[in-house]
Amino acid sequence: MPLTITTQAAEKPVSLDEAKRQLSMEDTTDADVLIASHIAAATSHAETILGRALVARTYTATLDCWLDCIWLQMPPLGVVNSVKYDDVDGAEQTLATSVYEVGERFGQAFVKLAPNQSWPDLDNTKSLDRIRIEYTAGYGDADAVPDDIKHAILLLIKYYFDEVDSKIIDTAESMLNPYRVWELA
Repeated sequence: MPLTITTQAAEKPVSLDEAKRQLSMEDTTDADVLIASHIAAATSHAETILGRALVARTYTATLDCWLDCIWLQMPPLGVVNSVKYDDVDGAEQTLATSVYEVGERFGQAFVKLAPNQSWPDLDNTKSLDRIRIEYTAGYGDADAVPDDIKHAILLLIKYYFDEVDSKIIDTAESMLNPYRVWELA
């Protein structure tokens, strides 16, 4: 299921000041641009390992057809904003919230058909991206991100900046493992 970021996170889980303290560089601005790029890289590294969004952002998932259970990537789920689809006439429609349910199992959110409901028919003239689910995912703001995850990001920043002992990466990744989203079979 293709997934695109519709609205980026308003902030990173670790601030420039926090990273500068980790690097003992609080009294200088000389490396701020480099440190900011390391924050972005470490955040991306952590989110890739975790399979999670850290700071809230909006995603759009696209599907070609209705499924019994539509798993939403990059938990934790904030809210499903809309489920839109192309009807038999090719017009975009917004699915009523009474037609579907949102739930969570094993730490992952899903959308499924509500009891006594049926999925609407789709546009037969196209076969791709006929359904679009827009949702918000992430812990909320930076303060809501678990401290272990933030600390792992800070360790990655330290490694990227100093390029010291590569065991730092192993330590950071082991700190992330308890929060990792595992693939559902």
